[in-house]
Amino acid sequence: MKTKYGFVLLIMALDLASCFSTWKDDVGTFSISFGRENRAAFEDVINGLKHTIKISNGLGDEQSINNVKYGQTVKFSVTPGRWHIDVEAWQKTETDVIAVGSNDVNVKPGPNGFIKIDMKWRIPYTITITFEQIKDINLPIDINIVIDKEMNPRKEITLNNPNQYESIEWYINGITGSGPSFILDAGNNAYNSTGPHSLSLTVKKDGITYSQTIAFTVEELE
Repeated sequence: MKTKYGFVLLIMALDLASCFSTWKDDVGTFSISFGRENRAAFEDVINGLKHTIKISNGLGDEQSINNVKYGQTVKFSVTPGRWHIDVEAWQKTETDVIAVGSNDVNVKPGPNGFIKIDMKWRIPYTITITFEQIKDINLPIDINIVIDKEMNPRKEITLNNPNQYESIEWYINGITGSGPSFILDAGNNAYNSTGPHSLSLTVKKDGITYSQTIAFTVEELE
């Protein structure tokens, strides 16, 4: 059985000592820390993550903090009111984003209570199909493609050297596409039932039409 995994971002109140401070009506203060369920799962990945937190669309200046490590707590002071919070989790660089989350929150004067932001995986996967795999129409393309409704919901199927084809067509359960790539999305109700599926691919090369099926599986964490 797979271990269910989810990022959880908690916006926590200040410690008890701060409750005895005198708060002005024009300041709302809160801290942000990172936690998650099932700490034993994906330990190496999570401990190596860094985060970017951005607070915007409020009554004051936009605030952004980078390189926040897992387990680290940062504090914010803002003008009370409604604010939008975006969080990105990344590994090596800020362009290597693997999870995102956001929420609109109402910040009150003084210390604020608990707010939860769910983080969703956004790991880009690209799978390249060659003409050698396409031309043998008697052998379906089965390269163990799996999309998961939580962990890895999107995978892009792309053709190697697409300019060699006069036309490229994709089809699955009423969904059509054309061009060098097709994105499988576990959020698409047309084909997101748990179990095996197949994506149809038709290309024309040197006047000859080749039709293939690309097998993939939709899974759901338990």
